[in-house]
Amino acid sequence: MISSIEPFELKDCEIVMVSTGLRAQTMRELRDALKEAPDGSLLYHFWGWMLRPYLSESEYDNDFATWVDRSLRDQALAERLSVINPSHYEDLNALKNRLLDILDERLVQGDFLTWAKGETEFVFLKAQMIIFNSGIRIMQPKDLAPAVAQAPTGSIFYHFIDAQRRSPICCDDFSYWLEQFGDETAEARKKISMIDPYLFSLSELRDLIVKALNESMTQGGSAF
Repeated sequence: MISSIEPFELKDCEIVMVSTGLRAQTMRELRDALKEAPDGSLLYHFWGWMLRPYLSESEYDNDFATWVDRSLRDQALAERLSVINPSHYEDLNALKNRLLDILDERLVQGDFLTWAKGETEFVFLKAQMIIFNSGIRIMQPKDLAPAVAQAPTGSIFYHFIDAQRRSPICCDDFSYWLEQFGDETAEARKKISMIDPYLFSLSELRDLIVKALNESMTQGGSAF
């Protein structure tokens, strides 16, 4: 059975920003535009910071919270939006509904900040992913850790973060491939599944995945 398993094709990716044409300058405009925003816009405003070529100075982990704080000056709402962990939602539509609920709850309060104009507009962008073939093909589980250790951060984004959005079972590409090898990779898959993709930078995620793979090999003795 193992001989029939396809090799793991390691890929890299970059994200290109594309305008959606949606803009907002008040909280209600943000709510209304969010309702119309495509999935790629949520992907960009929650996950895009990981692939940006500069370090964000914001204390918040998503662009909605940052704009609400800096432009609308509504720190309480910004903090509510900031604690949202997108990896805890089954898909981007569920994530959008949670955002809309929070904004609706804030809007019904009707105070000054709910109708005030922001100092700047929130421009809804969306992520367009460009995928590259690295030319690296991994044949056996024991070769996965050294390959991941040398992989660019774009590979980690594509195979560990974006894969969970593409997969019908919300699974990363590494675990999906390892599952074909059966029980011998169960410990590795378990350790990888415990890594929260939203709490770490891409380089930290890479280190954690490699650590999970290496520890599983050590604990399993002849495993892999």
